[in-house]
Amino acid sequence: MKNAVLVGAFITGTLFWTASGADTTTTTTAAAAAAAAAASNKCEAKDNKGFAKAKCGKKPNEKCCHPKQEVCVTALPWVKSGTAKENSVCSKTRALYGRKFVNVIMIPVCCGVLVAILLVHMGKKLMSVKASGMKPPMVSVLCFVQVLLGFFVMLTELWKFGVYDAFLSVIVFHAAFNYKSLPNWAFGVLILLQLGNLVAIMGPVAGSTDGVFLPLGLAAADGSTVSFAKKGVLDHLVVGTCSKYFDDYFKLETIETQVSGHDPKVTHFGLCTEEFIMTVTIFIAVKMVISFLMTALCSQMMAFNLMGNKVQEEDRSYVVQVGACDSKEKFGA
Repeated sequence: MKNAVLVGAFITGTLFWTASGADTTTTTTAAAAAAAAAASNKCEAKDNKGFAKAKCGKKPNEKCCHPKQEVCVTALPWVKSGTAKENSVCSKTRALYGRKFVNVIMIPVCCGVLVAILLVHMGKKLMSVKASGMKPPMVSVLCFVQVLLGFFVMLTELWKFGVYDAFLSVIVFHAAFNYKSLPNWAFGVLILLQLGNLVAIMGPVAGSTDGVFLPLGLAAADGSTVSFAKKGVLDHLVVGTCSKYFDDYFKLETIETQVSGHDPKVTHFGLCTEEFIMTVTIFIAVKMVISFLMTALCSQMMAFNLMGNKVQEEDRSYVVQVGACDSKEKFGA
């Protein structure tokens, strides 16, 4: 009996010591976490080896953010009852520096300036033609609209296509005013470039190697023998590719999705929302129709030009024959 009591006392003491040790460890861990949190809230230069950080949010959720590579984002979460406390986060994706600054700010601004210059240049030409009492070619008006709609494409990751299409539209714009004096081969090259633009917008029928449009061989985008491109411009614009191009700049932080009344299906804002991408896709579809009309009208102009040259050659040969007959009669040959 005595031995049984001793064994029970030993087991009880061992369990008590383990529980006490666990409580001590938990308390120590909590204290360390609290100390780390307090240390992370010290944004002054003296607390960070001389490197000052920016304060973000309000206590008790105040944080210290990197002054260049992080941006303070705050949001008031939804709570079932009581007063909500403001949350804050140091967002790395929202910071505009490096390549992200170029993609989000510089490229759209430069493209906007380019479009403005081209529209003013084309608009002056159209106004001068109308002022002279003449009607500008329909192709030139379509080129103006094409450049205008191209600005919305330049706000996406497809900005290179928008810039190329704008330059092509300007070239076709001037060719439409001077098609009678333009060599036929040059006009034919412009028509081929416009056809290539149409193919770039539409892409393959389905998949990536069913290139029924242009058999470019090794010059194809995927290096195959038949495909022209893996995806057309119309198929490329989705939220995922947009967010990847902008380095998740337009992606909402978690605390921003927890505010009152937020749609849980909405994960992005700005240029990567479903609404904006849908709008740009519609504009691209309209540009596709305009490109088709421009190509058809340019082909018609080239055909009239060829027919005019042929008629002139026939008239010239007729004049030569009449002149030869007159000379024979005159000299009695």
